[in-house]
Amino acid sequence: RPEGLTKDQVCCHNSFGLAYYWRQRAAKSKQEQDRVQLWAGSMFSALASNHLERCGAIYAFNTSALECFERAQFDGVATILEQTIAPRRLELELLAESEERYPQWRDPEGRGLSQYFAEREEQEWTLADTIVCGSDFVKRGLMRQGIPGRQIHVVPYGIDPPADWSPKTTLGNRLRVLFVGSINARKGVPALMEASEKLPCCEFRLVGGGRLPEGISIPSNVRIVGPVPRTEVSHHYRWADVFLLPSLCEGSATVIYEALSQGVPVICTPNAGSVVRDGMEGKIIPALDPAAIREALESFLAAPNTLEPCSQRARSRALEHTLESYGDRLLTALAPMEVALGR
Repeated sequence: RPEGLTKDQVCCHNSFGLAYYWRQRAAKSKQEQDRVQLWAGSMFSALASNHLERCGAIYAFNTSALECFERAQFDGVATILEQTIAPRRLELELLAESEERYPQWRDPEGRGLSQYFAEREEQEWTLADTIVCGSDFVKRGLMRQGIPGRQIHVVPYGIDPPADWSPKTTLGNRLRVLFVGSINARKGVPALMEASEKLPCCEFRLVGGGRLPEGISIPSNVRIVGPVPRTEVSHHYRWADVFLLPSLCEGSATVIYEALSQGVPVICTPNAGSVVRDGMEGKIIPALDPAAIREALESFLAAPNTLEPCSQRARSRALEHTLESYGDRLLTALAPMEVALGR
């Protein structure tokens, strides 16, 4: 129910939505799932391109923008691309590095149709007048692929922080460490598992879908909760002393905004694309570095009095990144284009 919009301003493609749902349900393998995603991105983009006659600009998302942008270029409509994650080729490089170190975490289904996703992204970049992304990590990835920095605008995301929260104050018998996300190599779970084996003073809780590779043993201080409804995730943030996301590749991970909003200090990699500042709201550590994970967690154990001020700063940082402030940042980034369009 979009606020401020009338019915005639919203176009719904219900048949497409149903077809997408059933194709997703039917897809079993990685390749089948990728085919569905490629089909859906292309189909939705083509459907949306039929509504450009009333537009001065179009805002679309990576791998779902190509057909719209091709039509927009022909019609003289400005194009804005949201790159929601680092370029696919960079993601593949990072995963290859992870698999070299942790071969048992190699995806048995391979890379699926990643090459086609990468090529589609690259075509969209060439047609975009402006590219918006959530973090400097994504911007650097785009620049590595040859996109001029002046064409890219970094706009961190935001969430509406809950009103009910309480700062983390004292530690119990063990430091409680929370991970929320898919349990796979891209999220840095192999390094987390390796680090946990040498941290008996910590209790790890992993919340999210995914399966461990065969033959991987779970350390006694690690509990895998599995997927939970969104309404129950806040319970786990309240349990945690520290939030850990050693991810290899993100755009700007929403779970970090959620953790900050609950006053949970965050340990993450630069690749997580977060707004966390090292030594302020938590720690920034290199990807694929179990020793850095251990060192960051042990620093809280060695100085438990730092937990509460770090928690307070985490909450304050979240209040700087609400949905409303995200909207303001986005409009500011797009203002030059609005001027160019004469609006």
